[in-house]
Amino acid sequence: MRMLIGAAAMALACATPAFAQADQSPAGGSQCAFAPAPTLIDGAASDRDAMTATGEQVNAWLQARQQEEVACQQQLVAEQARVQTMINVYNASGRERQSIVQAWNGFLTSNSGLPLAAAAPAGPGPTALCTFAAPPSWLYTAAPSRAEMRAKTQEVDTWRALREQQEAACQQEITTLQTSLQSGATAFNASNQERVTIVQAWNAEVQEFGSSAAPANRRRERGGVNTGTDD
Repeated sequence: MRMLIGAAAMALACATPAFAQADQSPAGGSQCAFAPAPTLIDGAASDRDAMTATGEQVNAWLQARQQEEVACQQQLVAEQARVQTMINVYNASGRERQSIVQAWNGFLTSNSGLPLAAAAPAGPGPTALCTFAAPPSWLYTAAPSRAEMRAKTQEVDTWRALREQQEAACQQEITTLQTSLQSGATAFNASNQERVTIVQAWNAEVQEFGSSAAPANRRRERGGVNTGTDD
């Protein structure tokens, strides 16, 4: 008959909630910083040279902003995939920890059969904070002694505590990245809206320039001085 001295006292807690796979928008980093928009001029009160120069600035900014948004979007997609992988690894670690603890507790309280070797570890993860220590294993060919039982229980309990700490660090990293992703998504959407707004505003100024009857739009300038001569 198997010796189960202190089995109740050696049983280990194993419950843990899975990390919520919330629908988080991607988070941004260095690729989600955008150059400021150019200052637009009043089309009704500006001459052709000023409008041409500003138009060139707007076009150059627009091309650069589109490239910035592409780079930001690519980074957001990559970071979102990385976060999802971390969540999957975190949840797998929690399931493994419960399985190992339950297997050992079941061995302590069973009256027949010997435990098999533990399952393969959940790690390594995609980051240093989401890499987990391998679980303990056991494979007895005969009933272990009381000392062996206590030693193995201590080993399992120590590993469980370490794994919980590693999971907490991983969870914190996931939360930090999700917050950053949300900020990046907000910046990306704001940039997209700003780009559309600037283009629309500039097109309105160009239209105003073309239709305005203001003398500055109808007169030729010589040497930077308005001559008052109509085109």
